[in-house]
Amino acid sequence: MGFIHGKNAEIWLGSKAVTAYLNSLNFKADVDTADTTTFQKTWKTAITGAIAASVDMGGFYDPTLDDVRGTLGVADGVLTVGPGGLLVVGDQARLISAISTAYAETSPVKDAVGFAWSVQADGVAGMGVVLHPLAAEGADANGTDYDSTIVGGTATGAIAHLHVTGLTAGDSIAVKVQDAVTSSFADITGGAFTTVTAVGSQRLVIPGAIRRHLRVVWDVTVAGSNTITFGVAFART
Repeated sequence: MGFIHGKNAEIWLGSKAVTAYLNSLNFKADVDTADTTTFQKTWKTAITGAIAASVDMGGFYDPTLDDVRGTLGVADGVLTVGPGGLLVVGDQARLISAISTAYAETSPVKDAVGFAWSVQADGVAGMGVVLHPLAAEGADANGTDYDSTIVGGTATGAIAHLHVTGLTAGDSIAVKVQDAVTSSFADITGGAFTTVTAVGSQRLVIPGAIRRHLRVVWDVTVAGSNTITFGVAFART
């Protein structure tokens, strides 16, 4: 069994990698229950309801980070968190359509100024993996094959996140996810992100069957020696 230290956690929010500003991360999913206990029962009974996911994060305040602080305070958008890091293909990722519910700052007399940020998931929170770590690319390529080891794949669809954090004006990138039974990859229907011409993020909700093997494919248009920095995460639903 391989344990992972919490210091490796990583967070992508919209067009920003906000990992360096945070020092705590708590992801949870709660299931609503309705009590169905009737008279003369010894044990309570219940039925399950809807599932809700949320994330609580905290970090240190930096007055020069106006864009990051503003994003944390008001963002309703694409959030990808990695409890053990998002560094290599296959690292665990949590994919959330985030609604910010609280932002607070603290000024302890004996400590650094800090902040806390909480979000609620709007809809399904994907429990998936990284298909492309946040890294710079300057040429068209196919990503690393991720073998999910799910023989026969799954039939209930998926969620995919794209975060583009670095892109020069005039450049563009087209990113899509492909799947395969073994090694003959084909485009997943609904698995292509809209071509990106500026930093930003996208969330895809993909219906239908997803086969065992997965990879990301990208087509970049760059001027001169530019590169485009992006990350992709994927979760079966």
